[in-house]
Amino acid sequence: MDAPPAAEVVEGIAWASKVTAVIGSSGSGKTFFTYSIGAHVGWGERLHGRRVRRASVANLAYERDGIGLRLRALEQFHRRPLENFYAVHAEAPLSPRIGRDGLELPSPGELAATDALEHLSTDLERAGAPPLGLVIVDTARASMTGSEDSSDNVSAYLRALVRMTRRACPDAAVLVTHHSGWNDGPEKRRRERGSSAWRGNVDGTVFVEAGEPDPSTRETPITIEALKVRDGDRPADLRLVRRVIDLGFGADGRPLSSCIVDADRNARERATRQEAATVAEAGAFDLRVLRTIMLRPDVATTVDRVRQVLSVRKEALGAAMSRLLDAGWVNPPSGRGKPYTVTDEGRTALLEAAK
Repeated sequence: MDAPPAAEVVEGIAWASKVTAVIGSSGSGKTFFTYSIGAHVGWGERLHGRRVRRASVANLAYERDGIGLRLRALEQFHRRPLENFYAVHAEAPLSPRIGRDGLELPSPGELAATDALEHLSTDLERAGAPPLGLVIVDTARASMTGSEDSSDNVSAYLRALVRMTRRACPDAAVLVTHHSGWNDGPEKRRRERGSSAWRGNVDGTVFVEAGEPDPSTRETPITIEALKVRDGDRPADLRLVRRVIDLGFGADGRPLSSCIVDADRNARERATRQEAATVAEAGAFDLRVLRTIMLRPDVATTVDRVRQVLSVRKEALGAAMSRLLDAGWVNPPSGRGKPYTVTDEGRTALLEAAK
């Protein structure tokens, strides 16, 4: 009862001896975000306003594509060398194996990763460098065996992460990147791909969502949302951008580039444009509903029949009908079985839109 809470390595994101899953769709920028976290932890500098505890960082690089370019992009953008950031090449998966007696045993991959982290911790202590305070595992799929849909497989994998770090660097936080599940149309579910054990067995979950890229600035807005904080309040979202960084040319003469994650300095302007686009989209949908009511009085007797003809969600159509009624473009049914009707103002709106 008197034990202190876990120390924050990154405010609202990572805690000592705890596991946080950083999830997002492929290409959303979750790896770039975790690298940015690692860089700021190594420097001991705030991450977009969030408090950071300075420490050494180990990145278990299961997916090695572009790791060198990503680190170069960080140094070039921030105009300073990375400090206390170590790439630990890993190959064998961390998921445990099951012995003949049915007991869970560390796999060769877990033992190798633990040994590498222990050696790194020893070297850091001898050099007087900050101890390991953050371990990044990229990605879950590349470092586990079995099905992501199996709660047993996922739970066993997460236990291996905890065993590994508690033995090699007990005060370190763990960030593991994982892909999100398929989004369900406009009602994006913001969940991990596979078993619900991902959410249930980790201490924190961070969702990385990318917006529409801007070719003129070579930036893509991303939102960082905390979906789970086990023993605390969820912090406010971070509005950032994924920015392309040119890195010169390779030996074959082809241009090299990577990305970094930075503050969205055009957030207000971007939000204004997004709001205008949302209003325009809603207006176009309202006109579509209005046209259906005018041309199809046979289906305009109920909102549900109109919804079926348009093949849209109930919530979306309900909101559109409320806007049309409030604007005076539609009259409600005059009696049971009677249709909604378009007013003169509604007809005028349709004519104006057709010009």
